[in-house]
Amino acid sequence: MRLLAEEMVSRFVGHDVPRIIYRWSCPNCGLSSSSHRLVLGLPCERCIKDEELRELMGMQAIGDHDKIYRFLHERGRVRENVDQDLGYREIVRVEEELSEFSEMFRRSVGRDPWSIQKMWARRVIMGSSFALMAPTGVGKTTFGVVMAIYMALKKGWRSLIVVPTIPLVNQVLRRAQEYIDRLSLGGVVSVVAYHSRLSQNDRRSIIDRLSRGDFSIFVTTSAFFRNQDHVNIVSGKINFFFIDDVDAILKGGKILYSLLEVMRIDRETIEKAEEIVNLKARLVFRESSEDIERINALKRDIRRATRSDIVIVISTATGRARGRRIKILREIFGFEVGTRHDVIRNVIDTYRIVSSREKMISEAVEIIKKIGGGGIIYVPRDLGIDYAEKIAEALSKSTGLRVAPLTSRSVKIIDMLASREIDVVVGVSTYYGVAVRGIDLPEVIRYAIFLEAPRHRVTLDMSEIGLSDIPRILELALDVVEEEKKDEVLAVLNKILRVIRRSSPTYLKEAFERVRRGEISSWAEKAIKEGLNMVGSLLSTPGFIDKLERNPFIKVERAGMKIYVYIPDWATYIQASGRTSRLYVGGISRGLSVILETDERLLKGLERRLRLISEDIALRRLDTIDLDQTMREIDRDRENIRRAREGRVFEIVGVPLKELTKTVLVVVESPNKARTIASFFGRPSVKEIGEIRVYEASLGNITLLITASGGHAYDLAVDDIDNNIYIGRDSLHGVIIDNGSYIPIYTTIKRCMKCGYQFTNDSIGEPLRCPICGSQEIRDSRSTLRALRRVAIEVDEIYIATDPDTEGEKIAFDIFVSLLPYNNRIKRIEFHEVTRRAFIEALSRPRDMDINRVKAQLVRRIEDRWIGFLLSQKVTDHVKEEKDIDLRYRLSAGRVQTPVLGWVVTSTREHRKKKYMVIRLTSDNNEPLYQLEIPIADPGLKRVTEPGSRIVVRAVVGDAGEERLNPLPPYTTDAFLVDVSQYMRIPAPKAMAIAQDLFEMGLITYHRTDSTRISDVGLEIAKRYLTEAGKAELIFLRRWGEEGAHEGIRPTRPMDLRMLERMIAEGVIDIRLSRDHMRVYDMIFRRFIASQSRPARVRMCEVVFELSDDKGVIYISKPYREICGVIDPGFMEFYNHPFKVISRDSLNRSWDIEVTGELFRGDRLYTPGDLVRRMKQEGIGRPSTYAKIVDIILRRYIYKGFFKRTGYLVSNKYGRMVYDFLSKEYEGLINIERTRKLEEKMDLVEKGSIDYREVISDLYQELKGYNLNMSGGGKREGG
Repeated sequence: MRLLAEEMVSRFVGHDVPRIIYRWSCPNCGLSSSSHRLVLGLPCERCIKDEELRELMGMQAIGDHDKIYRFLHERGRVRENVDQDLGYREIVRVEEELSEFSEMFRRSVGRDPWSIQKMWARRVIMGSSFALMAPTGVGKTTFGVVMAIYMALKKGWRSLIVVPTIPLVNQVLRRAQEYIDRLSLGGVVSVVAYHSRLSQNDRRSIIDRLSRGDFSIFVTTSAFFRNQDHVNIVSGKINFFFIDDVDAILKGGKILYSLLEVMRIDRETIEKAEEIVNLKARLVFRESSEDIERINALKRDIRRATRSDIVIVISTATGRARGRRIKILREIFGFEVGTRHDVIRNVIDTYRIVSSREKMISEAVEIIKKIGGGGIIYVPRDLGIDYAEKIAEALSKSTGLRVAPLTSRSVKIIDMLASREIDVVVGVSTYYGVAVRGIDLPEVIRYAIFLEAPRHRVTLDMSEIGLSDIPRILELALDVVEEEKKDEVLAVLNKILRVIRRSSPTYLKEAFERVRRGEISSWAEKAIKEGLNMVGSLLSTPGFIDKLERNPFIKVERAGMKIYVYIPDWATYIQASGRTSRLYVGGISRGLSVILETDERLLKGLERRLRLISEDIALRRLDTIDLDQTMREIDRDRENIRRAREGRVFEIVGVPLKELTKTVLVVVESPNKARTIASFFGRPSVKEIGEIRVYEASLGNITLLITASGGHAYDLAVDDIDNNIYIGRDSLHGVIIDNGSYIPIYTTIKRCMKCGYQFTNDSIGEPLRCPICGSQEIRDSRSTLRALRRVAIEVDEIYIATDPDTEGEKIAFDIFVSLLPYNNRIKRIEFHEVTRRAFIEALSRPRDMDINRVKAQLVRRIEDRWIGFLLSQKVTDHVKEEKDIDLRYRLSAGRVQTPVLGWVVTSTREHRKKKYMVIRLTSDNNEPLYQLEIPIADPGLKRVTEPGSRIVVRAVVGDAGEERLNPLPPYTTDAFLVDVSQYMRIPAPKAMAIAQDLFEMGLITYHRTDSTRISDVGLEIAKRYLTEAGKAELIFLRRWGEEGAHEGIRPTRPMDLRMLERMIAEGVIDIRLSRDHMRVYDMIFRRFIASQSRPARVRMCEVVFELSDDKGVIYISKPYREICGVIDPGFMEFYNHPFKVISRDSLNRSWDIEVTGELFRGDRLYTPGDLVRRMKQEGIGRPSTYAKIVDIILRRYIYKGFFKRTGYLVSNKYGRMVYDFLSKEYEGLINIERTRKLEEKMDLVEKGSIDYREVISDLYQELKGYNLNMSGGGKREGG
């Protein structure tokens, strides 16, 4: 009988949602609920019976938490929060209090709070501390003041508001008093302020009120906490802390510890937090399970010691809160303050090449005259402040504007620029300079003009070289030294950069001076000395400087006896040009950057590096843009920023009001992917909620919360612990069979933290135990789902961004139904590469769940479970009983696994037969050259020479002309696994794990694909790489397929292995890769670039082999065509694995070989790559399953020692027993044709062409025809 909930889903959702039971998912009782109930946002059938749903519909309660709660409350069915999960009581409380806060905000401020302010309010209401980073104009302080008033009225809490300056103290005091008056709370809520400019009597009066607790809100600066008496007075009296001056607090350690004392955080807790910081720093260098256990224990202690009635909100204006003290805050309160990142920019980057500096200045004058004030002019660091002053004077005279030089000695100029007393400033483009890092005037700065690109000037005089010059020279050397020297240079570069990154400037200066004096003792000093020696060796190498001069991306200048190298300074350019573009409540303001450059090489070098850093940055010629239109857009944004600062957000132009400050939770599978996406937006704020980390970043009009589910949260159950669901029904291994319906039961996945075993066994009333080792240290995905639900109620919308395939869709659907009762605005987004461009594009294209994909994955999982469980149990029992073997584990079988195992078993047996004479020919230095395989049954083989005899093999080589070779297409999953197995000896499971890492780190596109198609973005990457590598003549772009969603596997940037190593060494790309990761990336990169390169021209030879023994000729082979020379390498310059070149001279000879038994064998054994290739050819398995199948066979059914030595697969006795039994008893279930047809059916389900329930029903009926235990738990009786 169709349940009413199922009918309601069709009505409200509009499509057929498969019925699935999810354990521990009911938002009320916490037990099992159906997907239909969850999609409707309703509790389970225990809490609201099916016949009661019509009453709910009449109340229009679907999706209304308050009405559902009232319905449950009236019937006495509301549960309290269980296991820290959110129930309706808590959800409704939060919504009611948010409504009260919003009403107070409306009456105080005159408008509704923005979405982001509502998100902050929900967090405070739920007692959560957090860091607050938001764009200009969003109203951070306004929120803090209104929340302080609300908490005073609602909970009787006292609040502390800390701001940076005394004027701000007075401003906040006036605003708070104004709001209190508007709310008519003058006798209920009181506000006091303290600062050094108050009279002595006023200060005494306020101290007296503070000591008596006669205040609701206390406003002050951080200076208040320098006095220990002040700290003692307010200690323990305050519950809500709004810190709007975290930068000043973190600069002085005493102030931080004083504030912690006010919060009643004891010294022991602080010391534990400090110990965690130290242990985490140590873990960077070495893994230690003891350290990890200690960290977890300390965290538990801190949680127990921290007061639950304390909420701390930290806001940072500069976004530069860093260092050890911020980490201590993180460990105590579970969040980390983020830092602003200037790659979040909306800058039009332009350039113009000029013939001289005189021409450059005149060009700058003309541009400034046209676009007016509000600009920063940058001059190179090596020309210095004197040059900046001369430029300022010249521009002031020529433009008629007020132009002034900006130096660290004249920072008052910034205030004059802000007040429009000055129109333009001129500064030096140095990374930490005041003109680059010291200006933050988003409503004033419209453009930046660089009089020559930012650059480093490096001397090549060993007596003058500084510490920072060493890594720069080593980086340059990587472009010009011989290939065999590059690894040595890179190793030294890594060491020196490690020293620089981990040491303070003072220590580095002293260490370098000691090295210069020859006083070397520490590891750092040895590394510096090694770097100096390497630089000296390079500079003294004949031709080294000449090669530098030929580098198209740098400039070498000879000045008398001195030689200088000019290197583009990309980091300073990003920072400096970023002054023109800032986040604000309407988005990211537009800015203009103009580079006037005399040397095109520096411009090319700058652009090359910028494009590697960010795919969004592209330099355009200034004359290709509409300058007037650009400045109108820039000025519109400046006016919007001014309106935002004045609170007139409703007047912002160009952005729909509903889009302002929208909050979105993005859920991906892996923490790596979440971290990579978060890094696109700088170093975001981080909040730890349970076992998940939530990153928070702003795009101006959108605030993103990014977190990870950890992969699958649910899998099919293996027990019937939720007994009432099964009453009166049959079940089979996690699926209920009810009158022809098949209802899968999904439960949360558990992982043993001791042995790593993953399982779905459940327990009620007793602690979970690992079925393998018995440990109670279990991580249950229930805790992840609880945490996700808490975040879900904070935000406006949720986007689930799991992998773009059927498995990713099922993960997304499970999260979707789990979160719908808490937030019903959930969409799916997908992207095929983890890049900023792809992610931003995906945000603009949210879609509904692809239910057909979900159904296809359901079929696949149920098929795998039923066939796998049933056959595995059968074969295990058979081996135990028939063979009398004491097994330590259950043998496994499966619909794809067993046919693949059969290939290994068959090839093992056939290999032992004497079918072929195999002759391996080697070169003069004993390197493998050629393998000749002669079938014993070949009619041309006159006789088989007996072992112990000798034969002579003679090769006759003839010319076969020229041939044009085309490259292979980019990798698909199967081709990738074949190559990585064959050429790198990396097993398929490890290869897929490496590829997953590379994908999540944003280095390659999605690696589970059958497509070879390359997008326009991919074509541009190949074109850019070949052009910048000086190989533009090789460009031969190919699409390799029709339009579609998927692409072949390719790199996401024009960055080869050497450049990747450099970017990691320099810290530009913040990832850690193993040697195997590097090798795999290199292989993917080379194959892709080869696929976009011109064909090769080769010289072909025809080779005939003649075998003779002492009785004469025994065999003459057919002619073989081989490549014996390369005329034009073309694509083979990058990738030539399948195209072996054998020189004519090495073949045109004879070999004397002793005949042994090793020369004879049967069919060739399989490698893991061969299995993948055949799975693809036979049409069984999918890109997402190839590696899993191979992994099971490698772990259970082969001789591991033989595989490690040779790379070939030989089945062990268990493999033979499993396959022999199953192929005899259940051949109909495991044959290739049946498996292929099943895959085809699942494809049809995914396309919506057939009903998934029919496929499951057909399988069930088929299984019933075999001698299998179909009870799977059997029918349950009631009572």
